[in-house]
Amino acid sequence: MMYNEKRKEQFLKERNEHKKLGRNTLIGFLKASRLEESYKKDLCEWTTKEIISFYKYLSTPRAQSLIVLNSCFRIYTDWCLNNGNVPDHQNHYAEITTFDICNCVNTNELKKLIVSRDELLHYISDLKNYSDQFIFLGIFEGLGLNSNILGNIRFDQVDYDKKVVYFDEKTIPISDKLVSIIKNSKDKEDGRIPVGKSVSRKTTSYIQTDTIIRQGERKNSQADLNKLIGYRFRACLNKMGLYKEITRKDISESGRIDLIKKMMKDENISLDEALSHQYRNDHEAIYGKIMNKEIYKNTYGKFI
Repeated sequence: MMYNEKRKEQFLKERNEHKKLGRNTLIGFLKASRLEESYKKDLCEWTTKEIISFYKYLSTPRAQSLIVLNSCFRIYTDWCLNNGNVPDHQNHYAEITTFDICNCVNTNELKKLIVSRDELLHYISDLKNYSDQFIFLGIFEGLGLNSNILGNIRFDQVDYDKKVVYFDEKTIPISDKLVSIIKNSKDKEDGRIPVGKSVSRKTTSYIQTDTIIRQGERKNSQADLNKLIGYRFRACLNKMGLYKEITRKDISESGRIDLIKKMMKDENISLDEALSHQYRNDHEAIYGKIMNKEIYKNTYGKFI
């Protein structure tokens, strides 16, 4: 149930062409309704102090989700302004700064989402299937978040001596441990991902393929591969006893943090320098673009 439901439904209807915006905004409306009832006013009328109180109330560990939410509410408030629904004629969401957003992040929850290399190696040592180990350490070392990338890496892309994986537009270095996992995945039958509802379930036949992640013959489409990798990630997460809210993105970001720490040590540079254009391309080429430098530093700096 939304506060001022008819108004918000009209806004969503007019923004229907922007489906992603509409979905994020609807979720935000539903989350805000409780405080709107408490304040007895629509969120478009909230002061900066009330907005920040709401963001802290959400207790999210991810700054990016607050950035998206603030953008959605800012657009909604502009719409309300144009319709004469904001008594003070101010859009206070435009006043929310990067510093404000970072201060609203729940750092205790964020800490649970970050995994060090040593911790990850300890956890994956309990996984008997080499493809499962490859999924976790491969994501950590920047081989791809998306299943259509990670799931289609072939053995012939790996140079075992140089310890790199070749892609069309880049080359990514990998650790001795990941090289070992890939070799074992190639040599062992249990390097192939089992399908089914149980982590331990085995299949009797597999697609003959040269990809590191090999799947049962009943799962032969890209869509099935996407679902399979997502399922295996969640199932193994539970088996290893890792925090249930951890996503593939969190594992990847943990890998970036590990690389930045190594760069800072090897090059004897500060975090600001590691995030400067001189060094930033080195980790962005592997893990993708980071959010705003200040947001990244304020969000993850305390863990680096």
